[in-house]
Amino acid sequence: MELDLGLLRDETYGLDARYVWEVSRVGLQNYLNRKLSLHGQAHTTVRIQKMSAITFVFFIGRFLYSIIVKNWLLAPKEREWLIFQQHRRCRKISGVYEDIYTDDLIDEIGIDKCVIIEKPYERRHYIPKRHQVYHFEYLSLLSKFVGFLIPFFFKYDVIAINNMIHDIKIYIENKLEQNVINFEKIFKVKLFYAYYISYLYMLKWLNPKKIMLVVSYGFEPLIYAASALHIPTVELQHGVITPEHLGYSVPVNMTKKLFPDYLLLFGEYWKENMDNFPLPAEHLIILGYPYFERMSKNKENIIRKENQIVIISQGTIGRELSKFAVKLASIQKGKYKIIYKLHPDEWGMAQKLYSELYEAKKMGLLEVVDTDTLALYTLFFQSRWQLGVYSTALFEGIAFGCQTILVDLPGVEYMVPLIKKGYAQLVRIPEEIQFTENKNTFILRDELFASDWRSNWWNFEQLEIHCR
Repeated sequence: MELDLGLLRDETYGLDARYVWEVSRVGLQNYLNRKLSLHGQAHTTVRIQKMSAITFVFFIGRFLYSIIVKNWLLAPKEREWLIFQQHRRCRKISGVYEDIYTDDLIDEIGIDKCVIIEKPYERRHYIPKRHQVYHFEYLSLLSKFVGFLIPFFFKYDVIAINNMIHDIKIYIENKLEQNVINFEKIFKVKLFYAYYISYLYMLKWLNPKKIMLVVSYGFEPLIYAASALHIPTVELQHGVITPEHLGYSVPVNMTKKLFPDYLLLFGEYWKENMDNFPLPAEHLIILGYPYFERMSKNKENIIRKENQIVIISQGTIGRELSKFAVKLASIQKGKYKIIYKLHPDEWGMAQKLYSELYEAKKMGLLEVVDTDTLALYTLFFQSRWQLGVYSTALFEGIAFGCQTILVDLPGVEYMVPLIKKGYAQLVRIPEEIQFTENKNTFILRDELFASDWRSNWWNFEQLEIHCR
């Protein structure tokens, strides 16, 4: 569609329409996946239900605290880095909620050179944390006010944008022979410009030298504002990157303008198995994965004594994978220890969503991990095999030497390079699984997650980074 309609070309519908498309393309892909029953909800929001009166009072209290006490207007100005952290945090044994992508880097850079911004997760901010953070809420409030005023002081090409949206609608409906899209839900034009103007205000106020992001898609208004002010933006890899992921992939000989100026990757694997990043090769930097390096230190030689299988769930395919797990546990009863590890976003609602899984647990067929008391890496240390579809955790398990079984469900196309190289077996039904020792996946460790991230980071810091 991008090729046929010229959606990533300025001259087709104009620059405003192109920006609106760039900020909407990932959301449209995810929406179509759900509507066409290819994927479930990636990060489930079903736990956020209608608030009771008491819950509403607590919510208002926390919101006011964020606006009055934790407002980024109170943050130091002209720091080296403005860092937008991952709002879904991991609680460690120490009791501290970590951002596993940035906290180690912040320690290395020095907190005195950073200002950290955090969005709320499930209407709240989790404490304690390793570093002082400032809350995002005031920018959300500001964007609503700006959105109300936009018609009076800010102009963009509404006709061209509407023409583009109309052409996209017709194109998709002709391809699918059905009307499946709520276009108002996907193309939030006024909201995009309201956030862009709000981010301009934030950046002029804080005046950072550089910006670091954990996830760039969804932050296109920030990237647009940073570009307008000539502030370089850097994204840290946080998950699987493949040609199927529209957060990072564009058609050959095309680019995405609202994309960070630099992308710091876990390892060479992600660079080699990607067809077309929206960046020149010299702006793709191999960093490594600080959290992985820290947590896996001195664990390489642990011997797996258990005939244990860890199943890695994720919201997009959780229903189908949980049914697969139950059938596998019934077939292999007593032969293997099977542990079903839920994604943190599935906790709380899993018993309602995956009732068969919990029935199997009651029958003693398998174990279900729906808290952080048994850490993911501990399960990798113990298990001979791992099973899943396309979770980032599967790559971590491979680096720990787990033999990998992939279930043929939507999203498994992300794992094609591993299947082709023989590092994973693909199955449709549990009966097809061969519990054999295949290739030694330890040899992929450095390719997936480069070692010595500190040296890699300081080599990057010595570059004179700039906007594209």
